[in-house]
Parts: sequence; C-alpha cells; structure tokens
Amino acid sequence: MTLLPSSDALATGGCSHAPPPREEAAPPRPSVALYDDQALTRAGLAALLRSRSIEVVGTAPVDLAHSFDGALTPRPDVTLVAIADQGVELAHRLSRENGSPLLLMLNAPPDGDRLLAVAATGAGGAVCRECPPERVVRAIRSVAAGGMFFECAHRPPDASPAPQLLSERECHVALELARGAQTEEIAETLYISPHTVRTHVRNIKRKLGARTCAQAVALAITMQLVTPQAP
Repeated sequence: MTLLPSSDALATGGCSHAPPPREEAAPPRPSVALYDDQALTRAGLAALLRSRSIEVVGTAPVDLAHSFDGALTPRPDVTLVAIADQGVELAHRLSRENGSPLLLMLNAPPDGDRLLAVAATGAGGAVCRECPPERVVRAIRSVAAGGMFFECAHRPPDASPAPQLLSERECHVALELARGAQTEEIAETLYISPHTVRTHVRNIKRKLGARTCAQAVALAITMQLVTPQAP
C-alpha cells in the first residue's frame, strides 16, 4: 500500500514535514495443493511452506480415489506432487483437476536425463526430497509466477567436457532459466535488455532443437552445457 498525504494537506499545498516513506509491497503469497503418500511428510512439508508465507489449500495422498472432493476452491497456484518413477500421468491429472501448473517432487536428485524426461511431460519444474527448503520455496514461487524451475540437478563427477553449442551468454541465460528466473529478472541480473533475453532464449531453443523453454533447459542440463547447483 502506498501512503499519500491527506486531502487536507493537498488542499493547503502540503505540510511542513516530509510525507511518510512508502511501504514495501509484500511479496505475492502463492497457494499450493500438496500431494504425498507419506502422511508425516505431508504434515511436515505443509508446516514448512506455511512458515515461508505459502498458503497450503489442501493436502492428500497421491491417489485420485482418496483425493480432494472435486476441484479445490480457491484454485491453487501450484499443484505439488511427490512421485517415484511412476505416477507422472496421475500427477498431471491432479494438476488438470486443480487448474494449476505442476511441480514434481522426486525421491532423489535427478540427473540431466531425468530432468529431460520431466520436461517432456510438460511439468513446470522439479525438486527432490533432498532439496533444501529455500529451493523448494523458490521453485513454488517460480512456477506460480508462470515460470519453470529445474535447478535441482547434479553433474556426474566423471562427465566429459560439454560441447560448445551455446555461447557463454546463452549458457548464462539458460542457467537463469533453470533457476526459475523470469525475463525481466534475467535482464536485470545479466545487465541486458528483456528483448535481448528473448532473443537468446529463441537462439537456445533453435540450437538445441527444443520446442519449449523447459525442454531447452533440460537439454542444456543433459548435455552438460549448464550445471545447476546440486542439493
């Protein structure tokens, strides 16, 4: 909320002292529908998210038969589903029911190939049970804002050097995309214009043969062109 001088002060040409400072706008509070088959994990994760100013609109096992009774009201900003190797289709059904983008929580840190498989499903991103709380919160905020988040990955220690398919700046842009940054944020971080960011993104997709940004990021990680932080 912006604090302004009173109407009386405006009518008399102002007052003798400075107007009160502006209040910083509170960050948006995203909402989450949380699905996990482990009751204790659901309760702990829900408590953690609420402590980080994220609204948890409901929790349930990853099972449509025991899920929420109909679509959630209000609609969550993110559907967070914990899955093992199976269950991606069910996760997407839950996401469609809720009308919100899907964030997957995997059992272990995925390598690039696993992230590529996640990106191919159309999910907005992935975290894992070993991720620190701050990373999970950033992932939720990024996906809720319409972005993606693929920072949860690791590079095998014996990996061979990556081919130079992308320029240094394109690698920087791809890394910021993996971290869930939006166009404006990337522009500010790299000191370039949003138009230049969009040009780099188009070039990255073209060079990697990707149809979407999520696929481009997953391919960049799989091909070891960028290395997001490991948990």
